[in-house]
Amino acid sequence: MRKAIIILAGCLFVGVFAFAYQHPIVTKLPVGSARILSPHRNLTIRIDGQIDHSVMSFQGRTRVNGRAADNIFLWIPDANAPWGRDIVGINLINKLVGVPNSSNMNYDLVGGKYLVQSLDAEAMVAFGSAKLDGSDPHLEINRDHIQFVMPTIFGSLKGKKIEIVVNPGGA
Repeated sequence: MRKAIIILAGCLFVGVFAFAYQHPIVTKLPVGSARILSPHRNLTIRIDGQIDHSVMSFQGRTRVNGRAADNIFLWIPDANAPWGRDIVGINLINKLVGVPNSSNMNYDLVGGKYLVQSLDAEAMVAFGSAKLDGSDPHLEINRDHIQFVMPTIFGSLKGKKIEIVVNPGGA
């Protein structure tokens, strides 16, 4: 019996280590330097007018430190991007759209459903800033519709119009 417990504990340790190796950001959760963002279920995402079901959306109502926020994050698969996807953040309070001012390793999709965001990834570089290409993203935000144009530095997404529609009953 004792041998079985030792083997089970060893397997559990190896499993946790393997998971942490695959998803290093998850190790930041216990110390409070990361948060889990829930899927935003009431949005339709269009890229250049076509509904794209591969784009996942997440909502952030608070920051990692607990302060109020109102953000939408898009996980956009992009084979031309270094990590195979782009992360785009929309700050609805300040009416900004941009990308994280941090490494892509500060975001991870866990279980294909939840987006884990590190404290380091809360700062954003707004589209239209000199740090990117400086072009106007033509951002429009209203109660049930958001649209903007991706900067020209984004691989297969460059210059494409992104539209987000809040479906009836959505928030």
